[in-house]
Amino acid sequence: MEDNSIGNEISEKISTLGIITKRFLAFIIDLMLLGFIGGIFGLFIDKVEKFRFISDFIFYILMALFLIRDLFFRNGSIGKKILNLKIVSDINGFNTNKVNKILRNITMIIWPIELIILLISNKRLSDYILKINVIEDNL
Repeated sequence: MEDNSIGNEISEKISTLGIITKRFLAFIIDLMLLGFIGGIFGLFIDKVEKFRFISDFIFYILMALFLIRDLFFRNGSIGKKILNLKIVSDINGFNTNKVNKILRNITMIIWPIELIILLISNKRLSDYILKINVIEDNL
C-alpha cells in the first residue's frame, strides 16, 4: 500500500513540472537509454579484439536510433512516454506522421540554436518548420 503512495507522489510531482522541463527530462532519458545501449556494445567490442572494427558501425546505429527515437511509441520517444508527452500536428492537433517525427530530430545538429529557441518559445526550430508541437498527453 505504501509503494502505491510513493508512486502517486512521484506522479504528482511530475505533473507539476513545466513543459520545457518535461521535454528536457524526456531528452535526457532518451540519451541515457542510448548511452546504455552504446555501453553494452562497447563492453562487448572491447572484450573481443576481432570485433573492434565495427565500432564505427555501432556509432552509426546509435545515431540512427537517435533520429528515429520518436517512432518507438505512437506519441513519441520512450522519454516522452514516461513523462506523458506527445508529438502532435499544429494543423489538426492529432498525431503527426512518421516522416516528421524523424525530420524533427535532424535539426539537433544545431542543438545550441534549438535550445535557445526552445527556452524562448517552448518550441524547437524543427517544431516551427514542420508545424508540430510537443504537448502533455492527458490520458
